[in-house]
Amino acid sequence: MSLLKRRPQKWLRGIRIRVLSRILCLNRRRVRKSVVEVTLDPITPDLIIDRVGGESSNGATVSFIGSLRGYSADGRRLRFAECEENQQAAEKLLREVGEEVRARWSLEDVAICHRVGRIEVGDVIMVVAIAAPHRQEAFEACQYAVDRAKENILIREVL
Repeated sequence: MSLLKRRPQKWLRGIRIRVLSRILCLNRRRVRKSVVEVTLDPITPDLIIDRVGGESSNGATVSFIGSLRGYSADGRRLRFAECEENQQAAEKLLREVGEEVRARWSLEDVAICHRVGRIEVGDVIMVVAIAAPHRQEAFEACQYAVDRAKENILIREVL
């Protein structure tokens, strides 16, 4: 009797695992565009990085995680920073950057997340994740996306 009770539980667990893994794969396949997020909340890099990759055509995933340094460009100590809070404008800009990167390197997977509002020293400000067939184009595309975003989003440092 106990043998019969155990087998269905194991079998059900196996089915559940298979079903969940298929759902995750399907969800990843659906995201074939630039994923852009602008948030006031702290950023969890893994959640952004997990949004790219997973396709057999992608051999490399490169990510950038930018955090607020404790000092300014001229070496003075920072207390915190303020990033422009116009979320719609920042999101539009990052979406343009993402689409530009996708077109220039013929990529499918680009994810960019930027934080706005008050940012404390050590907090993550930006995450960029790029999946590409080869590492060289993934690195180039990631650096380009970071540079373009940093050029255009206003961050005010408070000493």
